[in-house]
Amino acid sequence: MKKLMFLFCGVIVIGLTPGQEPNVQDAQRAVEHMLGAMTQYIVIEQGDVVRQLRQANFIENLASTAPRQNFHVHGDPSDTLLSVYSELNLLASIDDQQTWYTGDCSLMVSSGYLNSFDCDVDLPESEQVTWYLRATLSNINGSTYATQTPLNTTGVFPPPSSILAPLAIEAVGDVELGTASQDIVELQGTYDTEKIHIKIVNELNDFPTGEFFGPWFLYGAGISNPEQDITTTPVVVYALGYANGAFGELHPGLLKLVAHPNGNIISFEYITDDIQYEITDEGLYLSIDLNYITSDPDFGDWPNSFGGFLITGMTASADINQNFSYHDGTVPSIMVLETQFQAGNEAPVLEFPQYDPEILTASVFYHDPDGNLALLHRAIAENSNHVMIPETHDYLGGTWFDYQFSEPLAANTEIQFQYYDGDTWVNETITTEGCALAGDANLDGMLNVLDIVVTVEIILGTSSEITPCMDMNGDESIDVLDIVVMVEAILQGI
Repeated sequence: MKKLMFLFCGVIVIGLTPGQEPNVQDAQRAVEHMLGAMTQYIVIEQGDVVRQLRQANFIENLASTAPRQNFHVHGDPSDTLLSVYSELNLLASIDDQQTWYTGDCSLMVSSGYLNSFDCDVDLPESEQVTWYLRATLSNINGSTYATQTPLNTTGVFPPPSSILAPLAIEAVGDVELGTASQDIVELQGTYDTEKIHIKIVNELNDFPTGEFFGPWFLYGAGISNPEQDITTTPVVVYALGYANGAFGELHPGLLKLVAHPNGNIISFEYITDDIQYEITDEGLYLSIDLNYITSDPDFGDWPNSFGGFLITGMTASADINQNFSYHDGTVPSIMVLETQFQAGNEAPVLEFPQYDPEILTASVFYHDPDGNLALLHRAIAENSNHVMIPETHDYLGGTWFDYQFSEPLAANTEIQFQYYDGDTWVNETITTEGCALAGDANLDGMLNVLDIVVTVEIILGTSSEITPCMDMNGDESIDVLDIVVMVEAILQGI
């Protein structure tokens, strides 16, 4: 079954007629026709889905709780990702990425978190955690992902299966005009500080390169910048391939394919043969230094806004008579080179706790040295708990949390701010000052003639119990002008 692709793997079958001598020029033309057809397939036949994936930017403002058994992650997805995803999962490990636990994510509906995700997973008790997110994208042809990928911390090749994230999963037995060796069933990936590592799995996990006279087989993965404008020339695709044939025209290496927006190929060339490859009974492993791709001026800016690539796998064939066909391929995926890790925990910090009586709002500034979210965030006043609302979701740089009371708080009311990052509680307490109600000279929560009486006593000197609410005009003195404003307020029913 033909699938969406953005990296290529292909199969070339070269047939010689009786008495025909091997011809390098014929092999070159066969390779060019195959690569041109693959480029056309990418740019035209699968253009709509590719464009959809290009717009599906990943999740911003990712933040987690401190390592804990019921581990939570929040994030803000783009509108385009919301329109194309069918499932979002959190994958977490506490044993250096040997074992992964999978949790589900759901949209939040509370104030301050509208259209944010909350993901949670139950873990064994540990003081460290590694985690990443994976979005399954809706597609009738198979499972494809916009996914972060585990970090290959040691750079080992081939990478162990535990750190390879699924990029696409294909049906078994849907190969067209080929054998089980051309039937791709899964594409996986990981990365380290310098390289990306790709694993291709086919039905048999054998990857024959062919005989001297053919057929010749090419297997691989293709990479593109998701931000590339495929409506203008040139359109550039990089193909990481494994092959050995076509009289030297096909060999392991990194190809650069340049095409018009209509898919017609302009040129192709091997950028480098400096790749790693290995075949095991689990699949074909390919690895390339990122710099070979991202340093090419035609790739575009790096890092890009995705922090990754658009990637696909595919098999195809061609013969010396210029016949060629596709056998199988994967739906394009977005591979994001990002993983999150935390060991231990530093307590969050609360700063600038305050209460504004004019807008009835309590506020505090929260920031966390680990960038952890506040799992619990509340203000306690007058024996009631109130959930505070974040202004942003940048917890490393810090954000204000606010809560607006429905009624004024009386003077000398204690407000306790309690915050919890999943491991450590932090608290700050303030006491309201000034007036909850301007003119409430006796602090009984009402404005009436009794307030005029006690204010007059202060002016006449028969009382010394001054309260902040007596200073109606804010000139920091208590005099007849305050009485005038107070009377006006009473008459107006304020």
